[in-house]
Amino acid sequence: MKIPTACISEVEARLTKLRKKADKLGLPRPELVIGEREIRTTKDDHGHECVIDETNVTVSISVLKYADYEFVAALDRVGEENLVKKAPAFRAMELPVIYRTRFVCDHCKKPRLRKKTLLLRNASGEFIQVGTACLIDFMGYDVERVLTYFYLFSDDALGGEGGYRGRGERIHDFEYILTLSACAVRQYGYVSRKKAEETGFLSTAGRVSAHLSVFRKPEDVLPVQDCDKEKALRVLEWSKTIDSANDYYHNMRLAFSGIGVDSKVFGIIVSAINAYDRETEPKTLERPAGESNWVGQVKERRVFNLTIKRIRRFESAFGPMAAVSMVDSDNNEFVWFTAKGFDASDNEPVQLKGTIKEHSIYNGRKQTVLTRCSFIGNPVLST
Repeated sequence: MKIPTACISEVEARLTKLRKKADKLGLPRPELVIGEREIRTTKDDHGHECVIDETNVTVSISVLKYADYEFVAALDRVGEENLVKKAPAFRAMELPVIYRTRFVCDHCKKPRLRKKTLLLRNASGEFIQVGTACLIDFMGYDVERVLTYFYLFSDDALGGEGGYRGRGERIHDFEYILTLSACAVRQYGYVSRKKAEETGFLSTAGRVSAHLSVFRKPEDVLPVQDCDKEKALRVLEWSKTIDSANDYYHNMRLAFSGIGVDSKVFGIIVSAINAYDRETEPKTLERPAGESNWVGQVKERRVFNLTIKRIRRFESAFGPMAAVSMVDSDNNEFVWFTAKGFDASDNEPVQLKGTIKEHSIYNGRKQTVLTRCSFIGNPVLST
C-alpha cells in the first residue's frame, strides 16, 4: 500500500505500541517493511502545481499457529448466532456459513450454547471448532493469548480507531452512532480502515470515536444536521432488510440485532452508512436527456445558475474533497472539485460564481469543469 511519506513515523509509532503489547503476551509482532519512495507532480483544484510524496509500505502479521493448526477466527455468540472475528491473515476469506450459527466444540462434543469458540484449520484445510475451555486440553495453548491475538490485531486496532474503548463499556443508541457516522461521511467522505492505513488519514470510525471521546477537542466535534438524522433513520430501516450474503453482511445484521452499539460492533455499525450508500445509490449517475455542450470559454469567470445532481465526498492527498456534479437549464453538465466544505443536497438549485477551468469529456459527454467557485446566497460555504 502507499502512504504519504510524512506519515511513516506515525504508522511506525502505532505499530511500536502494538509490538510492545504483542511481546508482553508472547504473540506474533506486526512488522513494517518500507519500500520505494515515489514523488510526482500534479495540480490542485486551483490549477497550482503541487508535489505528491508517497512511499510503498507493507504491514505483515504472522499467522498464529500451533503444530499443524492455524487460528482462523474467533466466534462470539450474539443471541442464536456468531459474530465472526477473523484473524488478519484470513480477512479476505469467506468462511463456511455453518459457523455463523454453530456452537459445538469438536474436541469435547458437549452440546452447550457457548459464549466464545475458536475456529482452527489444519494442514489439510479442514476446519475445527474448539471451545475456549477446551483449547488448552486440545492444543496446550492459553486461550487468553489467542483471544488477545484477534482483538489486538483487529481491524480497529490497525486502523487506529482509538478513543472509543476504555474502562467501563459504553453502549450507545444505534440512531445516535449512525447520525454521527452520516455527518462524518457527509463532511469528509467515507474512509475505511484499509484506506486509513494506505493514506494516513483518519478513518470514519476514528472521527466518530474522536467525537465521543471524553478528551474531545473543538475540531473533533461533528456538526450534525437534520439531514444526518434523517439518513440515520433510513439506514435503520434498511438494516431490517440485510441478509447474510457474506460474512460482512452477516456480522452487520447480527450487530443491528443487539440492544445498542458497544465496542464489539462499533466499527461495523459506523460502516453501515457506506454500505447503505453502495446498495441504494445508482451505480452510475443518471444522465439528463439530450446533448450536453460546453459552456463559455476557458478562464472565463461568470455566474452560473445550476442544479446539483450529485455530491461525492472523498479523502485525497489534499485532505477532504468533494466532486460536485451539476447541470444547467439546458442539461449541460458541470463538475467542480473542491476542498471547501458546504451544506447542500442533491437536486438543490444553486447560484454560484466560478471560473471555467477546462472543457472535458467524461463517459462520452461534454463537461464544463469549474474552479474557484463561491455560492451566491445559500448553501453556506466554509473553508
